[in-house]
Amino acid sequence: MPKGIASFIARRLLLALPVFVGVTLVTFVLMQIVPGDPVALLMEEKVASVDPAAARIIRAKWGLDDPVPVQYLLGSPIAPTATC
Repeated sequence: MPKGIASFIARRLLLALPVFVGVTLVTFVLMQIVPGDPVALLMEEKVASVDPAAARIIRAKWGLDDPVPVQYLLGSPIAPTATC
């Protein structure tokens, strides 16, 4: 491969990294600011209010009880061990 093409490909791959992080971060933030509880939607709100222990178990299993930065890092596709 000629040197010019190799440097072009390397530069494009390096520039793709911040774009990837930016897109995943914007998507994650948008999902965080949407009103409502995803566990309550999953369990139906009546069941979630009746059985808070089941809601806690689901939150722990999916990592929804973790701090927001930890949720982003664990939910990213490059995380070594994803809990999702």
